[in-house]
Amino acid sequence: YSSYDYKRELDSHMMKNTEWGAVAYLTQSQYGKNSEVRINNHSDYITGYAAVEDAASFSSSATMTKPWNDQSTLGLASTTGNVSGIYDMAGGVLEDVMGVMVDDQKMLVSGASSSLNSHFVGTFTNPVGDKKVLTPEDGGVPYPENKYFDLYNYGTSEINYDRRILGDATGEMGPFGNKVSIPNRIGSWYDDKASFVYHVAPWFARGDNMDNRFEAGVFAFVYSAGHGYLYFGFRVVLSI
Repeated sequence: YSSYDYKRELDSHMMKNTEWGAVAYLTQSQYGKNSEVRINNHSDYITGYAAVEDAASFSSSATMTKPWNDQSTLGLASTTGNVSGIYDMAGGVLEDVMGVMVDDQKMLVSGASSSLNSHFVGTFTNPVGDKKVLTPEDGGVPYPENKYFDLYNYGTSEINYDRRILGDATGEMGPFGNKVSIPNRIGSWYDDKASFVYHVAPWFARGDNMDNRFEAGVFAFVYSAGHGYLYFGFRVVLSI
């Protein structure tokens, strides 16, 4: 609702998963950088910074980072490869998006449990013995109009990719392979992390954070329980 109420005259809202996907596709096109976006690996999560190395060549001790206007990394962390693009879509903080799985009864979900949820009115997908739903009486707030969020079918596996929405830059990016940098992990394009929402964590998050520099990237998608956290962020979309 912070995003929704930001500038209603510009239809402000929190970024949907499919909107992130649209930016990802434009990034990987003639209208964007058309190559991997350099991650933001600033340890204090300051916007606009760029790693001095590509993710593929990161050593375990690689911590060097430069601000957006440093000539040596100018535009490398932008979706267009120049300073006019969108920053921080690779690394930085893990970004929550409005993409959520329904429960096994096709009901709207609040989050994983009573302690880990979005505060939207809905059920819990992994209640672990506690109550099964968040109600208005519990402080739950209603979902916005359905045009402001993407709904995904219920699943019990993080690699059940066929539940994707075409264009969200998740499941259609496959076939997915084992990651080169982290054995036994599944990677998307550029070896970015590829973990789909499932019953333990029903909300999507994108980009991954700077601590996971081997997995972060514009095409990274991961699951979340729906709760806020110190190292989570979000992005506001405006229609002009």
